[in-house]
Amino acid sequence: MALLPKKNKNEEVAVPLPDRVYTSSDFGLTREQVEERMAAGLYNEAVQSPSKTVGQIIRGNVLTYFNLIFFVLALALAIVGSSKICFLWW
Repeated sequence: MALLPKKNKNEEVAVPLPDRVYTSSDFGLTREQVEERMAAGLYNEAVQSPSKTVGQIIRGNVLTYFNLIFFVLALALAIVGSSKICFLWW
């Protein structure tokens, strides 16, 4: 049996690795082999993705300082433009 390498310098106990098992993909490991590997910490854990979600990317690109300035200018032009049109109709 090989030894599992230490993860930290402070870690004192190395867990022995289970023996390598050659099996076909049709059958896989037995329950005992799986439990032995789980006890040794040899399993995959799901990790959170470090990337942003689509909503965070869109918000980050749409809600910017420059877009705020352009929105204020467009709003001001719409207000001024609509008042000219109103005076023409009177």
